[in-house]
Amino acid sequence: MAKHFKYGANGLRRGIRDIADIKARCEIDKATHCWHWKGAKSKGLPRIHVLDLRDNEKRNISGPLGLWMLAHNEVPNGIPMRRCLCRDCMNPAHLILMRNQAEISNYTTRHGANGTGRVMRPELREKAMQRLGVVPTPMEIIIAIREADRSITGRALAAKFDMHISTVSRIRRRELHKWLDRVQPAAQ
Repeated sequence: MAKHFKYGANGLRRGIRDIADIKARCEIDKATHCWHWKGAKSKGLPRIHVLDLRDNEKRNISGPLGLWMLAHNEVPNGIPMRRCLCRDCMNPAHLILMRNQAEISNYTTRHGANGTGRVMRPELREKAMQRLGVVPTPMEIIIAIREADRSITGRALAAKFDMHISTVSRIRRRELHKWLDRVQPAAQ
């Protein structure tokens, strides 16, 4: 079976050369500013073919590591992680560098390994979101999505509210904004 690769002018496999190449392969969510990766994934996490600065050769590496190397042109002194908690986000502005085990433990305690950490107290939520740079979705939009008729598709709601379809799906399944259920119980 023949594999189809994109080749550059020199006849070699091109790979990703800069942030613009990454942005071109992403779907941008205007509500969260996440760049949802549409390329290769392994277990739901992005994989990119990029110059690995550790060995100075091109290879497939994890999305956050390759993104950090492209954005900063250096090998990270730690582990790059996403502050937006979105598994397929490739926005370089959402990367933070965890330099030691204490920072990683603190991050996973607060947010969980997959963004499923403990629920924060409502009075601390806004302060934490500002510190992390997360743009909150207005409560009116969240309520409208939750109360929308099930005959309306997620794609239609995503287009209406200018959001990514996965964000709309997670709001509908009540995986996001769980604190809203304590403030305003769901109508049964």
